[in-house]
Amino acid sequence: MKENSWRELALSTNMSVNDCRIRWTRLRERFGKEKRLRETTDTQSDSGAIRRPLFPFYESMLFSENHIKRRKTFTNVSSSKQPKTVN
Repeated sequence: MKENSWRELALSTNMSVNDCRIRWTRLRERFGKEKRLRETTDTQSDSGAIRRPLFPFYESMLFSENHIKRRKTFTNVSSSKQPKTVN
């Protein structure tokens, strides 16, 4: 069923299935990035802020907001303040 949906989308857009998947992945990732940027800039002051180009499909992709979950991130950087010495 999922594969049929991709095929149908590919036919209607005159693109390959692979190209449709790649395009959707990029749109979804860009939407997530834009959402995070908007959330962080909403909490910060606008004074002296540099205006950047907005993601043109943000409003159109709001339907996916409840379906895209942020993953927990991990780091391998230690939280200690002291720099490590290299011998």
